Amino acid sequence: MNAIRILGLDPGLARMGWGAIALDGTRLIHIAHGVITTRTALGLGARLMALHAELTAVIARPTTL
Repeated sequence: MNAIRILGLDPGLARMGWGAIALDGTRLIHIAHGVITTRTALGLGARLMALHAELTAVIARPTTL
């Protein structure tokens, strides 16, 4: 049986926290965690695009999810 992978997000425009865990039966296993930051000098659209790009990169990592 494959482990279930879970991505948790702590949303924020300046800093978005994320963490990934695996659920294998009753065991929880830490995979990775981090913070994505955006520059306050950027406009709203650019900051949202930066968050999207970074979060997409986190999800694409084979060791993360």
